Amino acid sequence: MSLSHIGARAISSPAENQLGPSRICLDSNLRRWFARNLGLWRSRGNYFFGEDESLFMETLLLFERIPDNLNNETNYRFSWKTEKGKNSLLNKTSSKGKGMIELTLSGHRLKQSCSYIDSSPCLSSICQVDEHELIFETRIKKWHVIEHARLIDQDNYRSRNIYIWEDSLLKTVETLHETRLN
Repeated sequence: MSLSHIGARAISSPAENQLGPSRICLDSNLRRWFARNLGLWRSRGNYFFGEDESLFMETLLLFERIPDNLNNETNYRFSWKTEKGKNSLLNKTSSKGKGMIELTLSGHRLKQSCSYIDSSPCLSSICQVDEHELIFETRIKKWHVIEHARLIDQDNYRSRNIYIWEDSLLKTVETLHETRLN
């Protein structure tokens, strides 16, 4: 079953279309998972481009909670800065070397002020695998991004796998291992 089928089933669930106990439980579980990610992280990752090209890169990530808006949605700020001298990665993926994204968690959706590959606002669907892992699916213009993020060892480590398709062709696979710094 593809991820889009999982998302479609979750979207059409009657419990999520009402403000009943299931909706509260879903929002609470997702907010708890996001709260467990707050803080400064060091990300070390391998980036694969096709069969013969790969690159290792280290990035600092900061995930913060910001005041809620009037719609009673939970808001976060995600910022990053890559190590110096890795412009070849940025040219291959259209990623920015440093930046900031404001995020709003609204039910099983994540609204983003922009993405790390494009400056346009976007919306991600969220599928919760278990209490430790989420899957995000995002479509940004010509890109289709699927990210698996899993918290490990009492939230001291995080593993992320990101798959990026451009115009329906798999362009980049990112395998990231992250360590909490605070």
